[in-house]
Amino acid sequence: MQPAAGVLSIAAILTLALPAAADGLRALERLPLPASAGAAAVRAEPLASRVVLAAPRSAPAVARALRALGSSICPEVEERGDEVRLGCRTTRLAAALVPLGRGPALELRELAGLPVAGEDGFPVLPFATEAIGLGECPGATPAARGECLLRAGDRAGARQAFAEAAGLEARGVAALRLGDLAALDGNLRAAEVHWLQVAEEPWKRLASARACEVSDCAVDDAAEAAFRLEGLAPPLLADVAVRGARALAFRGRPLDGAARLLALPDACGAVQLLCHRILLAALRGPPPQSDGAVGLYLSLPDRDRSPVALDLGLLAAARLAEMGAPTFAANLMASVGGLVPARDEPAHLLRTAELYLAAGDAVRAGVVLDYARQHLGKAAVRSSRWSAVARAAASRRRKAEAARPAAAPPEIGSAAQALARAREVVLEEER
Repeated sequence: MQPAAGVLSIAAILTLALPAAADGLRALERLPLPASAGAAAVRAEPLASRVVLAAPRSAPAVARALRALGSSICPEVEERGDEVRLGCRTTRLAAALVPLGRGPALELRELAGLPVAGEDGFPVLPFATEAIGLGECPGATPAARGECLLRAGDRAGARQAFAEAAGLEARGVAALRLGDLAALDGNLRAAEVHWLQVAEEPWKRLASARACEVSDCAVDDAAEAAFRLEGLAPPLLADVAVRGARALAFRGRPLDGAARLLALPDACGAVQLLCHRILLAALRGPPPQSDGAVGLYLSLPDRDRSPVALDLGLLAAARLAEMGAPTFAANLMASVGGLVPARDEPAHLLRTAELYLAAGDAVRAGVVLDYARQHLGKAAVRSSRWSAVARAAASRRRKAEAARPAAAPPEIGSAAQALARAREVVLEEER
């Protein structure tokens, strides 16, 4: 930044405290960034209370600027490789890069309700048209066509079809879906207007759940009433169950949310990434929450195919090690090794070897060490920790070999053979 940037940035930071009704915002900040951050990208990870800036050419400068500014929404700044990670005071987060003056600015939003955008955001589960009485695709009515197009990923076509709906459909599934599409566009006021137009059951119950999600209702313990499942048919039950589980996670109960989703296979399967990210939030929590999350993780049939398989595996392994199960932790570390980025591989292999040693398995620790030498080069395994692994592995190998019974002398082998032949003779005589 320019020499005057320290003074300028503190003056330029825009922080607004907003009423909850102001487009779902409680507070907004715009933090000026160095001009070199023009190629940066940002993503919010609300359930981790984190915002990540990917700045391949300017991470140090971005980190310095953000530390100087001192955000109140996301005050913690950590530089990690090409990324700058911000730790935030809330899970109800949104973030974007916006133009401000001659350069970009990081816009941070503290929301009244749950996030809409991103991987932790507003879920839209397409309904099976036959199961909700709309017939087979491509659909004979505008609402049916809209649902079919939504399932196919054509949001623009779905919006047009739902807008053409008339009569009962306009006050039921069509109004519900028009609200969903407005929410996905970030227009929460328009979304709420559409949801208020839903007059038919069971669609009205689904609309009430959505209105709760985007308001402070979602983070109130009384929200459970908005996400009740009694009386809902399976296609709609999964929709509300997902919303209720997400609300639980954002209220600080991700283990309960993950357990609810995994109890309904269709619900977790319909939103696999969100389901697994809620489980991640539970694994990050303190015991006994994280202990319970390990059990849920081990029950996941598709954990190795998850988009967040590496994060799940690493967190579960860390917790298993803390619980006194180093063998299980080491095996889990080894199983996700192929997913580890190259920059993190040395540390990952070292930790895997150390866990095998903690479990008393010098053989596997040695195998990891040998692989690291071949794959990373001998220079990469010269640290004091790697040297400790090598010494311990060699020592335990020697002790194991010393404890093995000595090979039998040849005389004993000959005697055994003679005894066997004698037994054969006795058996022949008895016959």
